[in-house]
Amino acid sequence: MSGSDHLRIGDEERRQAIEVLGEHFAAGRLDREEYDERCRSVWNARTNAAIRPLFADLPGARAGVPVRAPMANLPLRPRQPRTRLPFIPVLLLLIAAVLITGHGWLIPLGLALWLLLKRPVPRTQASGNRRPIAGS
Repeated sequence: MSGSDHLRIGDEERRQAIEVLGEHFAAGRLDREEYDERCRSVWNARTNAAIRPLFADLPGARAGVPVRAPMANLPLRPRQPRTRLPFIPVLLLLIAAVLITGHGWLIPLGLALWLLLKRPVPRTQASGNRRPIAGS
């Protein structure tokens, strides 16, 4: 057994394993009863070692369990930037201003200003601007 056999798996790895089982079921290598039994075993599995035997008798390059790298080894991508002015609070303030003053033109003017002022907030590496890309 490899070192990754004792790593705990999550729902994403279980879904991948069930997807591979589904491909074998669709190809006629598993009957419905075997497929259901193996799927139950996948959902009950906690480690790669518990899943690996379910694929031992199935052919093909994808017969092995799809193993993901630990989170620390995943490539990173930047998060989407945040905006300075969230839309809902700005809209609520504009509605309140219209109700207080009676000037309905404040809503389109305020929304136009919000769109002009809305810009991404730069994030530093220290504030956590990177997160793992799932599936890489």
